[in-house]
Amino acid sequence: MNSMLLLAASLLTSAPWQTFTAKDGDKPWTYTAKDEDIAKGGWVKMSFTASWKDVVKERPFYAWSGIVFAAHAYDAEGKKLFLKTVNLGDGSRDATPGEMKFLLPKDSRRFNISFGPQFSKGSFELKGVSVDLIPLDPSRPSIVHKGRSHEYEERGKPPVNPAKLPADANFGLFRIDSPRMTFDRFAPEASQMTEGFSLAAAPGETANLHIGIFAGRDVEISASVSGFTSKSGFFGWRRTDLKAKTSVFRAHNRPNNAGRGQTYWIAPEVLMPIERLSSVKAGTTAQTLVQFRVPRDAKPGKYEGTVAFSCGPETREAKVSLTVLPVVVPYPDPSEYQQILHVGWYADRPEILEQVCRDAKARGCESLLIACQYGKGRIVLERKDGKLAIRSFNRFDHALAAFRAAGMRGTFYVHFSDKLEVAVAKALGVKMPDGHGEQTAIVPEMETAEFKAAQVEALRLLKARAGGDINLAVLAMDEPDNGARIPRAVWEIERIKESGIPSALYAGARSYDNTHPDIIIGQVTPRTPVYEHFKKEVAKHGSLLCRYGGSGSYGFAFGGLMPSRLLHGWGEFLMPECKGHTIWTVQVDETYDPASVRHFSSFGTVYQRLDDGSLLTSLQLEGCYEGFLDYAYLKELEKRLKLRSGTAAARRISAEFEKMKAEMDSVVPYGLDADLVIDPEKVMKKKFTNADAVAARNRIAEWICELD
Repeated sequence: MNSMLLLAASLLTSAPWQTFTAKDGDKPWTYTAKDEDIAKGGWVKMSFTASWKDVVKERPFYAWSGIVFAAHAYDAEGKKLFLKTVNLGDGSRDATPGEMKFLLPKDSRRFNISFGPQFSKGSFELKGVSVDLIPLDPSRPSIVHKGRSHEYEERGKPPVNPAKLPADANFGLFRIDSPRMTFDRFAPEASQMTEGFSLAAAPGETANLHIGIFAGRDVEISASVSGFTSKSGFFGWRRTDLKAKTSVFRAHNRPNNAGRGQTYWIAPEVLMPIERLSSVKAGTTAQTLVQFRVPRDAKPGKYEGTVAFSCGPETREAKVSLTVLPVVVPYPDPSEYQQILHVGWYADRPEILEQVCRDAKARGCESLLIACQYGKGRIVLERKDGKLAIRSFNRFDHALAAFRAAGMRGTFYVHFSDKLEVAVAKALGVKMPDGHGEQTAIVPEMETAEFKAAQVEALRLLKARAGGDINLAVLAMDEPDNGARIPRAVWEIERIKESGIPSALYAGARSYDNTHPDIIIGQVTPRTPVYEHFKKEVAKHGSLLCRYGGSGSYGFAFGGLMPSRLLHGWGEFLMPECKGHTIWTVQVDETYDPASVRHFSSFGTVYQRLDDGSLLTSLQLEGCYEGFLDYAYLKELEKRLKLRSGTAAARRISAEFEKMKAEMDSVVPYGLDADLVIDPEKVMKKKFTNADAVAARNRIAEWICELD
């Protein structure tokens, strides 16, 4: 039963239009509640109608400049909780209904909701405000952290025509149309129930097949793979991995333990080897991923086999037909497009990093970006015989060894932020404040000729340590879009360029305009002023533009396989100015323990298995890799159409391809659209499932074969 939050009555009546000049943090509409009324916590659901006109951002390239919604509270220890923050937009918008929903933890204090301008000018009106507190449901999935219970928000939707199992069946199999959604507590649609599955792949590819299990009773499931032979020979099912999406990581709102609340924070859905799929509860579902690693020397043709799921004497066989295509579809050369594996924490485990790099290489990822501003093994410089020398830099050495061992051929990025200057200062005996990587301005000592020369020499030593066969690039100060960090980034990029190493920067348009590095890794979204600005400036200065990959990072509103797949595939293809994309893995050495909560604040996409240390992937990472394979198919088709231009087949296929591109451009969720209703499912502009993406790739494969 819903209960109305006791808000100050005067605040529920919207004021007439007001013209304002915003001050930092000034939000004219604020709603509060008494501590005793929210003690039990629950889901806060706020409905409203909002409109604004002539809102101009004072910080055009700042993510939180505009009309901003924010919800905050404090926990029992007095720590501020950022429950939800959404930038609704700028410009003008007619009165539009909106809704916000977020979790208010138990025993929260000083709860408040605010609407209004932030770093912007204009007019804003809010009407029809209704705020409800929905009590936590003890029957729904939850997890306890620091004595507080956190409930997940279900993402799946009840079926229109739910499947029903025969009376004598313990479980059944079904086709998973969209692995971005979890069914979990809902039955699949009746139309999805099947025991026949098919897929296609080219030699050398990893092909993913998603099979769902629907339990009529509590069941213990085991699985096996057999068959996959053809007239041309044995395919080799031992090259097949069978995994299950763990029941702990789901596409739900994550508990806000980290104190950060931009939109939704998604816990990546970890894929465990099948023996970990021990039970499925009655009336619920489980997802499995069968991953076929097609050998590079596989003969074209149709291979058939089965994936058998057993519960005691009862067995359900998924009959699988795998078509190996008669063409090889290469990934783009890194000189044309870079897929960049971005690794943060990996402790002192170089063997883990090497395995992650090998797996990434197998999926077309040729470049590596290693964070060197934190963790063990950071750079240590010293003076030897009056000359600067690198005493140790294990983090760099381990990453470089992994890069070489994996056979990666792209760019090796090193990200110091401010830590190289700190190391130079120690070697010179100069005191230097440590800005924790992102907050340091230029200090007077850095302006001396000696310090500048030492910084350049340290970079040249790094280049020599890498070797002449490595395409090395160095990133400057992290995200220097505001304040004193921009001059610091300018200073760093000047030194990097003096050393002869390509300079790179992860930042927005404002800092790019001041620095003009050789490579920019930016958060770019098509059809926005920022993107148009980037296109013009990058073309003018000749910088390489790469896109920061939100879909494999932190908590952008993308969970599961979709829409990450669309962003990394079609999304990149439809942004030809972008020549690269990052995949942020965060902490690749972390073990996955289903009983632990700390994973919900680490946002990893790769984990180690708890018992044997083997690597575990996630649906989120698989979505990124699937997308890049889509991109490879698209670029291959583009090349073949150019080679066969003028032929009747090329003209016909080009016309059909243009129609497909127009349709895809209407469904790709390039970024978090500034709608009043921010919801991961609604970020998708149209209903577009993984099955649709598979069908599009298969059609492209047919065209490639026809043009062969």
